[in-house]
Amino acid sequence: MLTSISHTKFEAETSTRLFFMGLMAVKDRIVIVDKVIKYLEELIAKYEEGEKTFKNRTWTKEQEDYVTYQFKTLSLGIHNHKSNLEWFKALREELEDNKKEEEDHDS
Repeated sequence: MLTSISHTKFEAETSTRLFFMGLMAVKDRIVIVDKVIKYLEELIAKYEEGEKTFKNRTWTKEQEDYVTYQFKTLSLGIHNHKSNLEWFKALREELEDNKKEEEDHDS
């Protein structure tokens, strides 16, 4: 649960980790979510850099139609990862609130 995330298994791994987080201590839940957030931020930056690099290239007419939909696929991936990132950031805030409530309760 606390290991790094595999790029090829991102969705399955994050869903599994999320599903079993209720069995983890709050501090470990935060560690897991922080790893997901870091992974997504790095991946989005990498995809956006690739998008910039290839958008600046000149394509032949034959390549243009094909490349257009490759870019749309990349754009969809970036959109989905950004959506996931925002969701996990909101979860991170929720976990922090839960942690504070636990600490207040224990005091």
